[in-house]
Formats: sequence, structure tokens, C-alpha cells
Amino acid sequence: MAIGLSSKSIKEFLTASSAGLRAFFRRSKVPLLLLVYPVFAWLLIVTAPPMEGLPEFAQELIEPLTMTIYTLMGIGLGYCIAVPLWASRYRRRPALLPRALKRGLYATFAFIALLLPAQALVLAFSIHISGSQELWIWSLFVLGGSIAATVILLRSGLRDKPGIYATLRVKRLELSEHPRLAQTMQDLSEALQAPLPRHIVAGLQPETLTVAGTVFCPDGELEGGVLCLSLPLARITSMAEFSAVVGENMLALHASGNEARLDLQSNVEQARQVVSNLQASLDHWRWFPKYFLHPYFIALRFVPVAAMKFHLYLGKEIVVFLVNQFLESRSYADGMLMMTAHQLSSAHAGRVEVLTGLMKEASLSLGAHFALWNENGSLHPLGDVEHKIREQYTSFTVDVSQPSQWRHPVLAWKHLELRCQLSRLSLQWCLQMAKDVAPAPSALSLFENVAELENQLLEILDKPFVMAKQRAAGEAG
Repeated sequence: MAIGLSSKSIKEFLTASSAGLRAFFRRSKVPLLLLVYPVFAWLLIVTAPPMEGLPEFAQELIEPLTMTIYTLMGIGLGYCIAVPLWASRYRRRPALLPRALKRGLYATFAFIALLLPAQALVLAFSIHISGSQELWIWSLFVLGGSIAATVILLRSGLRDKPGIYATLRVKRLELSEHPRLAQTMQDLSEALQAPLPRHIVAGLQPETLTVAGTVFCPDGELEGGVLCLSLPLARITSMAEFSAVVGENMLALHASGNEARLDLQSNVEQARQVVSNLQASLDHWRWFPKYFLHPYFIALRFVPVAAMKFHLYLGKEIVVFLVNQFLESRSYADGMLMMTAHQLSSAHAGRVEVLTGLMKEASLSLGAHFALWNENGSLHPLGDVEHKIREQYTSFTVDVSQPSQWRHPVLAWKHLELRCQLSRLSLQWCLQMAKDVAPAPSALSLFENVAELENQLLEILDKPFVMAKQRAAGEAG
């Protein structure tokens, strides 16, 4: 029986295969990089001249050197297996993640500082054993480049302790001046068993935000956790929808304090700075000298630079690998927190209201960053809701200076699908309900003097906006 394949099927197969290969190499990058030097050294030993043709010292080195190569291979692969297993232990203990990541960073740097010179030393001896009289001098350059890379790695800023800061164009709210909002927040606090945030602010950003670190705003420096309410979102949501979205953010902010999320963010930022410093060192060392271009000088310079850049790149990828494993455990813990928050907010505000509130927030936020609608119609299911918002509110000011928590329309839709499955609701039916972007009364009625508050926020938007840079903890402000 003949089987025909259409061009579309072939294209889909090739696309899936390409995606699979990219995923495989992404997961296998660090193990493969750790094997480069040991495998190359092993090949040099295997292809070396017969024993009787080697000097006596080379004959004595072959057996211990071969065992060392196998040991280095095992240590490298063992690290790649041990780190995911270690990080997975903290999936259900997220409060211990920051300390574990900190220990992991120091252990990883010790691992790198010992492994990289050991790999270079083994390769240098393998070059000697290979019997090539022309190549032995290059072993010194390989070793020198590896040692230089190790020194750069150890000086890449691991001891720095960055603080976590954010700059928001918002207005601080006094709950005593907004009695209906105060009552709603109090009801949420009692129903969800989460304390009221230390600071509550309002802004024109399209989504509700929580910041566990220090926030700089026109009203001063706010510490101890900030809940930022969205006036545009309040305009298009009902009381119950707004309460559902705000309630989940209150739970997230409360969990951030209990789970030392700020310490984790600081440790991740510390690792990010290390990676940035290593990348800057990689960019600094050019393959060819800038001024002196004599061929012999280029050849002598190329080998140590190549060895140094390779080990700098390897060190950078090892640090990224470690952090990603712990962030995966953090994502798992966040997923568990999301399910708990979903159940609590659904019980308090209603299953449908939770979904429609999230859909309106996602449509408003993603519509400010992506094209969800054009003259030919909707480009995404959420584009229908975003188009309704544009039709209903022609002069809609949204502050897009902050990065969106709804990162991409595809990911947002998958998240909403999961939420509907948790509530056993139809996704399409909830989407139809979310198209009601002019509820009466809207959650905007929770705020007093809304027009004045919006004018104040518009004035803040018109002023120069300076992002607060991160600084080391303990540094004078």
C-alpha cells in the first residue's frame, strides 16, 4: 500500500524534528562542553605511538592519565546529574531555595576552579604523550589560558550581594481615604487569610503588580512589600473580578515574604551579574590583536585566547545551568501556589469571575505589547476582548513602562486553559463572558475622586522617568 506525504506534512515533520534537536542540544550543552577536553585528551592518548616508541616518563604517565581522564568525565557528568536532583528536593520546600541556591553557587565556583585547570593539565600531558615535537609548546599556552579563565571566573563578582529594586510611576493610596476599597481589601484579607500589604499603590499599568523588594515612586521609598493596583483594569472589571485578581496577588505577596522570595531574587540577580561579567570578558578578548598583526604573534596569541574563551564560556554555561535548575523548582512551587490561590479566590469571588478577570487583565496587558487585532479581525482569541476594550474606551491611557507578567499570547492562552480546567469551565464560554468590558458598577467605583487620581497619575507619566539601578546590599543610598 502506497503512503503519500503532503508537503505540509513533511514541513511539519521537519519543523518538529528541528525543534526536538534544538531542545536536545539545549539540555545537553553543558554535559557535551564538559566532555570536550577529556575526550580530546583521550583521543590523543589512543592515537599515540606504540609504547616502545615513547619516552620513559610518557610510558609511566599513560595509565594514571587515562584513569584521570575517566575520572574527569565522571565528575563532569555526575555534576550534571546531581544538580537537577538536588534542586528538585526543594520543589515542596521553596522557603529553603534561596539558601540552597547560594550554597550551590559557591559549590559550583569551587567545582569550576578545580575542574577547569585539571582538564587543561590533563590535555597538556596528553599532548606530550602524543609524541608530537611540534605541539608540546602549545600545551603551555592551553594551560595558561585555562588558568587565566579560572582567575577571571573567580573575580566575576560572586561576592557581590545585589539588592532588588523597582521604580514605579504610581500614587500611594491611604485606605482611610478610600473606604470602599478599604472594606474590600479587609474582606479579602480575612477570606484568604493573608495580611494586608504594607503599601498599596495605584497606577496606570494594565495589570496588578506585586513587588517584594524596595520600590521607588514619587511618594518616596517603599519597603516591605508593595501591591500595585491597576486603574485601567478596575475600569473594565466588576467588583468580583477585580477582587479575584487582587486577591491572588495578595496571596503571592504574602508567600513571597514567607518563602524568602526576595533572597532568591537577589541570589538569581547575583548569578545574572556573574554571567554578564563573564560575557563581557568573552567580548573583551578579541580573537585577533587590534594593532600588531604579525603572523607569528597571531598564532601564539590564538591558542591561549581560544583556551581562555572556551573555559569562560563553559563556566558561564555551568552557572546558567545551575540557576535554571533552581528556577525550575521555583516554577514548580509557583504552580502549586497558583493552584492554591485559584481555589481560594474561586471560593471567595466565584469561579467564573476569576477566569473573566484574568482574561480581561491578559487582554489589556498583551494588547499593549502585541498585535491581537487588525482590520481583518482577531489575530488571537484574546483579541476579541482587547478590541471590545478599544471600542468602549477610545481614550485609554495605559502605562507600558513595566515588563508584562503575561509574557506571550501563546503562553497566556495555555495558562488560561489550565485555569479553566481547574474550575471545570468552558474556555470559550468564559471568553464570551469576558467581552463584557463595561460592567455596572465597575471596580473603579472602589476608588474615591477617580478623576483627580487619574490626572495625578497622568502628570507622573509626563515627568522624566528614571529607572532605579540595583545596588549592593548595605551600600549607602
